[in-house]
Amino acid sequence: MWVTSLPGVRKWNFELFFYTHQLYVVFIVFMALHIGDFIFAMAAGPIFLFVLDRFLRFCQSRRTVNVISSRCLPCGTVEVVLSKPQNLRYNALSFIFLQVRELSWLQWHPFSVSSSPLDGNNHIAVLIKVLGKWTGRLRERITDVD
Repeated sequence: MWVTSLPGVRKWNFELFFYTHQLYVVFIVFMALHIGDFIFAMAAGPIFLFVLDRFLRFCQSRRTVNVISSRCLPCGTVEVVLSKPQNLRYNALSFIFLQVRELSWLQWHPFSVSSSPLDGNNHIAVLIKVLGKWTGRLRERITDVD
């Protein structure tokens, strides 16, 4: 698992890194079976907090936003402007995870927000550099729509 955490592996094959690290569920189950009850009882609190965090992330990921506009810039970068949920608070260069269901139901990709929260608009702009398969397919999808 640690090999997939190396920067080169993460950059060129993020899916391998991501799905390998989802094996933590198997690790926790076998840890619970392998160690004694006393030690597992000591680890139960942190495991509960971790599971609670994953559950809250799952609940937050159910929210959908509308794409206001999207375009391909001359430098090969994709700009996507999304509607901003009213209760969303962010700073300049915060990052958000995006899922495009037309490309994949399982993949979430992190991107930096390029718009300022102080501009008063109810939108979030994200600049996406095309580096891999997923971002390449996103760019193709945007050019097909335009």
